[in-house]
Amino acid sequence: MTNLNVGFPTFLVISGTITIEVIVDMIENELRNMLKELIRMNIKPNFAALGREYGCDYRTAKARYYEELNKENSIEIIKKERKHIIDEFKEIIDNKLETTLGVTAYSIYYFLKNEKRYEGSYSSIRDYVYKNKDKRKQPASIRVEPIIGKSAQVDWKENFKLISKSGELFIINLFLMRLHYSKKFCAKLTVDKRRDVVKTCIVEALEYFEGTPKEIWFDNMATVMVREGKHKKIHNEIKQLGEDIGFKPILCRARSPKSKGTVENLAKLCDRLKSYNNEFESLDDLVNIVNKFNEECGKEKSQAHNKSVNDVFEKEKEYLIPLPNNNILEKYKQTIEYRKVSQDSMIVYRGNRYSVPTRFIGSYLGIRIIDNQVYIYDNTDLIRCHKITENNLNYNYEDKLEILKSDLLFGLDKKEIENKISNNNLQIYDFLKGMN
Repeated sequence: MTNLNVGFPTFLVISGTITIEVIVDMIENELRNMLKELIRMNIKPNFAALGREYGCDYRTAKARYYEELNKENSIEIIKKERKHIIDEFKEIIDNKLETTLGVTAYSIYYFLKNEKRYEGSYSSIRDYVYKNKDKRKQPASIRVEPIIGKSAQVDWKENFKLISKSGELFIINLFLMRLHYSKKFCAKLTVDKRRDVVKTCIVEALEYFEGTPKEIWFDNMATVMVREGKHKKIHNEIKQLGEDIGFKPILCRARSPKSKGTVENLAKLCDRLKSYNNEFESLDDLVNIVNKFNEECGKEKSQAHNKSVNDVFEKEKEYLIPLPNNNILEKYKQTIEYRKVSQDSMIVYRGNRYSVPTRFIGSYLGIRIIDNQVYIYDNTDLIRCHKITENNLNYNYEDKLEILKSDLLFGLDKKEIENKISNNNLQIYDFLKGMN
């Protein structure tokens, strides 16, 4: 006995001696016939309405009849095909994907909209292209065996952040050069990103290799390339460095990693450095970690040749171009030292202090000594230039005003501070003396 309610549908006329079982059978047959027709027409039934019409629970109509009927193979469902605007353009899209190298979804959308009167949305084109991305024409590539001693690759990781044990934030840059054949590499840590620093890194890496390859490939580093309209070329200073040392600098193709291979060692170095977060104390610690990384990775096997990197490198060294004399190399090696700016907005060189703007307190700045002057840099920007003296305190006038305004003479304007300085105010001298 099915789970039918006592109230029977209004279209049934009960007369004579018809039993309740007969009535139930009539209701079931009528309901089944109605569901069959809905299934054939591919129309989803309203089970609540059917339950009310046929005097049964809607769950009975769904589970007992509809789902059972759906399983019967004898019912042929008439499907209504839904037409989409994109349908008539699919052949054109497929043709573009199969025949046009590098074609994008938006370029196809633009073409169809302007040339084929496509009135649909861009998202429809985009989704179809994504689902059929296997049809997209791909450029063929051939693996080429690396030639011993021929090439090296350079990559550059900027603004890598680490925190010391004391909670101090260090923002560093990582330079890496790798020989293509042996996979031997040299990594260097820097604080700034000037072109002179990159040239120094190149020279020191070649000294580490004890020779130079015929070609060095560079990623699109701003310090290595210059733009001429839409085109890029090697900067003249890097080109001159190559001529003096004996290598040809080459720019990698943009957005084409196959043109330079994978400098996976840089990613490996970054991963290993992350594990030292909150574990080091100073910049020197980080430099030592990077130098140790160079040595350790030389002992490891490379998947490229399944041999120890150092063993293969010993063979490749014989094919590298000998380095020029030291006079040429030293010309390109700019000795950069780094100093932390103290709380009194000064850096120390040979025991004496030189001022910088107060915004650099706590930062590391690079210094270079040229013609008896201290040049102080924040990355590529020259911050201050001081003449080297025997004085313990060496102030730039603007720095002095800024330092006084930030502490001892806080709240006074520039003119008031200048008056106190010109009047030889004793407090000022005591303050300056106290910073010694």
